[in-house]
Amino acid sequence: MTVTEARKIVEELDDGKPVTFVDNVIRINKKLLPVEIKLNRELESNLEGQCRQYCKLDRLVLDKKKGREARLSDVIDNKVLIVDTYGIYIYEYSSNTIKTLYDLDDLRTKDELPQLRDLIIANL
Repeated sequence: MTVTEARKIVEELDDGKPVTFVDNVIRINKKLLPVEIKLNRELESNLEGQCRQYCKLDRLVLDKKKGREARLSDVIDNKVLIVDTYGIYIYEYSSNTIKTLYDLDDLRTKDELPQLRDLIIANL
């Protein structure tokens, strides 16, 4: 199969729309949230553009082999959670900005994790 033939198949399957892949999806507060994992977000060029692709999806495939897709009503489609070795951040589609939610150096014990979860939920 040539590259041209492969492109044609992808265009037919996806109506010519680009296909993007998010690192992870988590369920939080009964909704699915895209999560982008980075070593250091400051070293990423155009992270906002990358996260923007994960918002306002036409479909979200959870398991390609099994053909399992999420209902779009179950997806938080205007935010992306970003995690790197330094912190937790939230990307906001409407303003195309990334906001710092939590500095991971401040996390001391696992008992603080419920507060971190609540902070993430409050920013969705």
